Amino acid sequence: MNTCQEPSWAVSWDEKKCYATAEVSLLGVPHKFVGAHRNSEDEAKSDAAKRILWYLQVPGYSDCFEPNPRSEAFLAK
Repeated sequence: MNTCQEPSWAVSWDEKKCYATAEVSLLGVPHKFVGAHRNSEDEAKSDAAKRILWYLQVPGYSDCFEPNPRSEAFLAK
């Protein structure tokens, strides 16, 4: 039985740069991760994937990002 699903990806272009959005279900709860603007779809997906690994506290990714202190999720804590 496979309980792990691959993220659902969407890539959006904003003028000359793009960003990727990954939707994934973690323990039955839907999560959406948005990456930074990048020059290519592969770079955008890679950035969003790193954010997922950071969020899941995978070793080696803990220093990649910091929470945005102005985000709604951060302010709700």
